Amino acid sequence: MSKRYFVTRHRGAVTWAASNGVRARKVEMENFDPGVVHPGDVVMGTLPVHIAAEVNRRGGHYWHLTMEVPMAWRGQELSAEQMQSFGACLREFGVQDLGSRVSHEAEPQDDPLDEDRTQVCIASAQLLPSVLPLLTLPWRRLMIYASADMRERAEHLERVLSGSLGLLGKGSGRECRIVAMPQRLDWEGLRHFAREQAQVCLGHGPLDFNLTGGNKLMSLAFADAFRSQARLFYCSTDAGTLEVLDAVSQAPTPLAADRLDLASYLAVQGYEVVRSQRDAPPAAVDRIRHRAALTARLVLCASQLEKQSWNVQGRELCLASTEAELQKVRAVDKPSTNLLGTLHQLAGEARAEAANGKYRGRPFRPWVLVTDVRPEDGWKELLQACEEVGLIAEHRLEPDQRGGHCASFRFRNDEGAAYLAGGYLEEYVWLALDGVGLPATHFDANLGVGPAGHLRTRAKSSRELNELDAAALWNNRLLIIECKAGGKLTGPESQAIIHKLDQLKDNVGGTLGEGWVVASRALSESGNADLLQRADLNRLRVIHGVAELAALGERLAKALGHANERPWPGKLLTQLRDFSGKPIRLT
Repeated sequence: MSKRYFVTRHRGAVTWAASNGVRARKVEMENFDPGVVHPGDVVMGTLPVHIAAEVNRRGGHYWHLTMEVPMAWRGQELSAEQMQSFGACLREFGVQDLGSRVSHEAEPQDDPLDEDRTQVCIASAQLLPSVLPLLTLPWRRLMIYASADMRERAEHLERVLSGSLGLLGKGSGRECRIVAMPQRLDWEGLRHFAREQAQVCLGHGPLDFNLTGGNKLMSLAFADAFRSQARLFYCSTDAGTLEVLDAVSQAPTPLAADRLDLASYLAVQGYEVVRSQRDAPPAAVDRIRHRAALTARLVLCASQLEKQSWNVQGRELCLASTEAELQKVRAVDKPSTNLLGTLHQLAGEARAEAANGKYRGRPFRPWVLVTDVRPEDGWKELLQACEEVGLIAEHRLEPDQRGGHCASFRFRNDEGAAYLAGGYLEEYVWLALDGVGLPATHFDANLGVGPAGHLRTRAKSSRELNELDAAALWNNRLLIIECKAGGKLTGPESQAIIHKLDQLKDNVGGTLGEGWVVASRALSESGNADLLQRADLNRLRVIHGVAELAALGERLAKALGHANERPWPGKLLTQLRDFSGKPIRLT
């Protein structure tokens, strides 16, 4: 059972304590030995600071007898009544012995010495809060403390600092040391270890301690040991600031929004970009911009084009290698029954046949034949627009012998087939990201992201890739976007799509990663309730419907916290027409 001690040399204080219900042993000041204190004991009265610190160190509580004594009464013996009138009360204080000092340590340091600072951190699974302060504050030495299970993360941090970020290594003038944490990770063991390390680090000069990493027990032990010997700060990635904890009047230091680009962020997370749209030649980007108006029309008119259906009976779809073969081969009763779905299907089949080697040795020229089409539904306008931007060639739309119409054309190349198989939606998202005004290195599309080189042995395959339709980084937050054209998001695979994006958001994006699904097909609360609910439970945002797609650029800028410089589609919206010639309705 805990004990209570009342320590004082004044008789009036003893009387005051008795009249105020204070129950404790009375001990004269010169006879009190802090060595008798056990955890949970309470010592009350007036103690010298160093003895009060020993009481706290041993796990006891120190309640100091405080009052406001007028100047004229100071140094005199006070009665219990006088003490009461001066507001005597017991207040608990925590006192800590921070080690011996010499007077010159209190002298102000010159600014140049700031460059010689040592930064201390504790390795943890999330490395971003350890990396950002190293990009923000001056430092010359880095001490990384790592438990056995965090040793690999500490080594990964050192590699990233040396490689992608170029903060370590030859010519940097900086050094890094990884220190193993003790096997015994209880409170007393951590406190003892942290105090030893604080003295070691003090020998290197001015200190900054990042208490964001490690578990709570580690952070508390190190903060306790480094307090008043180092500048303590917390990296708030959510708020985008560094908070100095031992300087109440100091304003938070903002973290630069652009200090990490997309590739560097992925490197911190343990991934590298194996393939991306940025690898494509400049001419490919020029072609994306050239067909931007068609891209916007397809996305914003997708629901309208999916409503243009016809009777399957008698309708014929054909995919042939040559124009001559087109006249002989017929594939009847394909599952697609609408204009946009038909294009998706035929373009996808053309790419698959090309991938299987069917067109090997000759140009990519799969021919397409669709019968029983209605020109007024948009077939004519759509095919003309696709030919104008170089996606298809030699298209014809003419009456057939049965009184209907027949559409035929050929895909110009694999790029055209990929676009009409649904790639136009990915291009729309890329154009919207480009319109936000982000630096070119902060967004990309069609990414293949794999484990970083030294982590590949843990992957199932050294070529194991995560496919990202689009990604953007700003304010040290990664936004991953999955694009689903046509009915892919409303089909049986929708649950797998949501699950995959949720994993990418957490694994690649980290704790602040965000995931969006952009769908060309409008969804409804009634017909797609399960899908929307699953996305909401996984903290994923679904962008769908003409109004939301038209405002995609503004929505992206707001989510990323970036001023929208060239909103997409912007003014283009006032010029666009649907494939029947009418202005596009955004509601």
